[in-house]
Amino acid sequence: MQLLKANGISDIAHKIFTYPFYDIEKSGDWSASRIIKPIQMSVLLKKYDRQIKVYSHSLYKQVFGSIIHLGLEQLNLFGGESEKRITIEYMGWIITGKPDVLVDVEIKDWKTTSAWTLFYGSRSEEWKQQLSIYRWLKNKESGLVLSDGGEIIALLLDWDEELVGKSGYPEFPIMSVPVRLMSLNETEEFVSEKLCALAIAFGLTDNDLPPCTDKERWYNKRKNKYIRCEKYCLAREFCQQVNKEKI
Repeated sequence: MQLLKANGISDIAHKIFTYPFYDIEKSGDWSASRIIKPIQMSVLLKKYDRQIKVYSHSLYKQVFGSIIHLGLEQLNLFGGESEKRITIEYMGWIITGKPDVLVDVEIKDWKTTSAWTLFYGSRSEEWKQQLSIYRWLKNKESGLVLSDGGEIIALLLDWDEELVGKSGYPEFPIMSVPVRLMSLNETEEFVSEKLCALAIAFGLTDNDLPPCTDKERWYNKRKNKYIRCEKYCLAREFCQQVNKEKI
């Protein structure tokens, strides 16, 4: 991916926005966070990685989230094992995951997100899948069986105190979200099916890739918008589904 510098942006700002916070590509073929992405999105991101061009400042939400993660890692509020990457070989792939915190036998993960994410529950399934994969990876690596209950600590960057009291709106700017994880067998089946589907998809043309579902695209009925497509998919320029719909 090519990170472009916009006219007028300072050198230090561009340097911050382009800082390599993650080591995913160096450590494995697939990370837990990439496995849970839609098939079409995963394939297009890898296929067109060198052709994707974005202005560095457009990644500010991800960068701010990474900076907050680094700060919380240093604080080590829960104790336990913090930000340690787990790597295994499975089905010919190198699979990795980096849970934020392991406390005793429970996985905790920080998320910087929108209050509306909790309001609509649009990321609940993905968070469940991601933490379940972390649990499965840890079991494969060490034989340790972690708790089937995890926790998301959500930092809500757009929280509005004036909306508190509206049915379902988060009460505080930092919310604890308990997550019931899949069993180890269910997780392994999920990972296996996803890897098989990815292997098949890489042999398809762009037109034949399985389309993303409304749920995968974070469809907002109230706004009639596909939030992920419009704001968070860096491969949207190469997506035939988006181009056909003229989003």
